[in-house]
Amino acid sequence: MQLPASLPRLGLITSPSPITALPDLAEELDLASFHVKRDDLLPALFGGSKVRKLDYLLASEPYASAPGFAGIGAIGSGLLVALTAAAERIKKPLHAHCFHEDIDAQVLDNLAFVTSRAERVDFYGSRAALALRRPQLFTRTHDRGYAIVPPGATNVAGMVGIVAAALELKAQIDASELPAPNRVYVAFGSGGTAAGLSVGLALAGLRCELFAITAIEKPFSREAYVEKLTRELIAWLTKSGVAGISGLKPLPVHIDRSALGKGYGRPTQGSIAACERLRQHGVWLEPIYSGKAMAAVLAERPASPVRVLFWQTNRGAAPTQDRPWQHRLPGDLRQAVL
Repeated sequence: MQLPASLPRLGLITSPSPITALPDLAEELDLASFHVKRDDLLPALFGGSKVRKLDYLLASEPYASAPGFAGIGAIGSGLLVALTAAAERIKKPLHAHCFHEDIDAQVLDNLAFVTSRAERVDFYGSRAALALRRPQLFTRTHDRGYAIVPPGATNVAGMVGIVAAALELKAQIDASELPAPNRVYVAFGSGGTAAGLSVGLALAGLRCELFAITAIEKPFSREAYVEKLTRELIAWLTKSGVAGISGLKPLPVHIDRSALGKGYGRPTQGSIAACERLRQHGVWLEPIYSGKAMAAVLAERPASPVRVLFWQTNRGAAPTQDRPWQHRLPGDLRQAVL
């Protein structure tokens, strides 16, 4: 099953992201099987699940006809990396609105790429400061003429890309690349990937448990919010004439806050340890989203062996940095990172 070809998209996803089996880790955890869906190995825009969202989002209105984009994220945001690369690819300018997070090598790589290529980068210090100074970025569709890409690229069009990913997974199961999982684990940030999988896995006929490991505080990760996203997505797919959507019951999303630690953008000992443990199995994670999600998986001890699928959402290849960037940093951000 596939989504209708008539749905607008950029064509960024040209082949399925691969599946990696981890039999040794499955044995360590007493699981029936352990597989990873490797969105980090998607070739476009340095990889990651944000590519899937932008594939449909930027081809929809108001983005398709906008003269440029405004994006929101932390200084090391994977979304801003993907959005910067996408904007450069389709030759549109980007205005990035950033807030602070703990600095590590990956954060600096991402910041360098965005700063070197975005038309403009504004820095607000904290998430709260950004929301207070520029509330219109969260409530409107345009800012100074540019179409606003919401946090996490989570809107109806973006989530369609995740529904397509769930159908892609079903095709891989049918091709015997992995067994149908009993449990699917995914990191939770803006909620769009969890909501998209909730609808997409149900549409694919996969009746598994879906666990979303939150990397963001409870006020921004409530169950009612995810339910709202799934309702909006189902309504949009119904209006678009997608087969099998009428009367569809999305999978419940079990939100797990056990790995959050001190809050968004703050690594934990568990997430750092999870990154190191998976690196030993040839899978690269990062400590803010996928590392925390994996930490929760590693802490699970199911009563009976289950088939686990971990959906890896973070980018893979480091963004190429071949342009000067430090001089383009806003003054207060330059003091914070250099």
